[in-house]
Amino acid sequence: AQIGDVVYLGKLPGGTKITGVQVNNAAMGAGVTLATGYLPVSETGGNAAYFLPAAAASSLGVRRSDAFVLTITQDTYITLTVAGGVATGAVEAIIDYVYSGQ
Repeated sequence: AQIGDVVYLGKLPGGTKITGVQVNNAAMGAGVTLATGYLPVSETGGNAAYFLPAAAASSLGVRRSDAFVLTITQDTYITLTVAGGVATGAVEAIIDYVYSGQ
């Protein structure tokens, strides 16, 4: 992925409580940082670093969010934003949530 790319890790329906996000990454390359957040499908609002602020991902890593539970009211993407360098490794996301309907 290139600098500034936003990768969609998953899409959750409105009425979902997101209780946690974990991102596991391989060594992504020199200078690469990753941030994890959310973006409603409407592309209005969101926060690119709500779950995990940008942090170095140049080596193997596991990061777990300590953000407050987020209840989404519309379909929403979980996002990963690349910065600092070209990312060349694999990423795995584990998204904990409870769906309670709209």
